[in-house]
Amino acid sequence: MALLVGVAAFKDIAEPVLDRIEARSRLADLRDGAQIFAQGDAPDAVYAIIGGSGQVRIGAVGRDSKGLMVELLGPGDIFGEIGVIDGSVRTADAFADGNVPLLRTSAPVFTETLAEHAALGRDLCAMLATRLRRTFALFQDATFEGLEVRLARQVLYLAGRGGRRSEHGLRLAGGLVQNWGCQCMPDIFAPVLGTGVGRGVDFEGGGSRGRGSLRGHHGDQQA
Repeated sequence: MALLVGVAAFKDIAEPVLDRIEARSRLADLRDGAQIFAQGDAPDAVYAIIGGSGQVRIGAVGRDSKGLMVELLGPGDIFGEIGVIDGSVRTADAFADGNVPLLRTSAPVFTETLAEHAALGRDLCAMLATRLRRTFALFQDATFEGLEVRLARQVLYLAGRGGRRSEHGLRLAGGLVQNWGCQCMPDIFAPVLGTGVGRGVDFEGGGSRGRGSLRGHHGDQQA
């Protein structure tokens, strides 16, 4: 099958090994808005995004319904590895933005592969280091920068993670309108990106939020 060939964390793993992993994993084709797991869930699997035009949004929602988006992941990325590695609960929520095909690999199968193949550990460390650098940059911005700069940098990041040009300007995919309130965005971005630039930022919402979920599904072959 070799579905994992295009996944960065598995790039140095031989195809026969990938075939064995895939044979012991489960495919899932998620629709827009489906919840994959929630903060506090047991870490029962690692997920690989194996194609499609959608993305996976990693974040959390506070008691006042204020949303925090930590990461937006696309084809070739994996997620859910933190809890599987340290054995603790999920650190964040994960939702599908758009249609997302996933390969779900159970925790025992993933940890067995990690123990047997040093290349997976090396590539996983490189991936986690990249994400840690971004997290540190977010903390630094939260401490030293104003709201306008933080939002502008986040939008520029999102633009690089799947933004596209449209007749209205730059279109960002995902459920960001609900969390950020796009009505105020042009006025916020103008001082930072230049007058009129903020008005070229468009937000694309999903049309079928909340359909489907991967939470509570089991059935993977165990190691």
